[in-house]
Amino acid sequence: MKDLNFRLQRVLNAFIVLIMLTGCVQATPTAEKPPPPEPMTLTVAPSATITTEPATATERIGGTMVELTEEDNGSIVTVIVGDIIQIQLEGNPTTGYSWGTENLDTNLLEMIGEPAFEANSKLKGSGGIYTFTFNALAPGVIQLRLKYFRSFEENVPPVQTFEVSLDIQE
Repeated sequence: MKDLNFRLQRVLNAFIVLIMLTGCVQATPTAEKPPPPEPMTLTVAPSATITTEPATATERIGGTMVELTEEDNGSIVTVIVGDIIQIQLEGNPTTGYSWGTENLDTNLLEMIGEPAFEANSKLKGSGGIYTFTFNALAPGVIQLRLKYFRSFEENVPPVQTFEVSLDIQE
């Protein structure tokens, strides 16, 4: 019994020390969320200038990869011939809606493959991200327009659109 009391006393003492130490620790204040960035002109590599809300770009052999999202809707993007433009948009194909191109000028811009879809989760019916990839073929200005619609509904306007003006330079 004496051994048990000694063990209990040691556990109790350790617990008291732990409580005292946690009282000595000062909580760090939560950082405030920074305000959204202002529109800007971002120069990426020597090949492209993007004038828009911030879009990211990474160097790529044979040109620059310009990545756009819904935040870039309505922007003007300057690229050069050979650049790759990748657009990621949220969607859910289980609703019958999908993203598609509208009036694509294939003399200036080529879609590489079919749009890819990656679900946000493994649950059936979950939404995710559609990814379109394009190659800038020739100099010129093109209004790249994507629409979120149901292909089986005729004469029904799309529920959402994404549009950027691409200024393709040599």
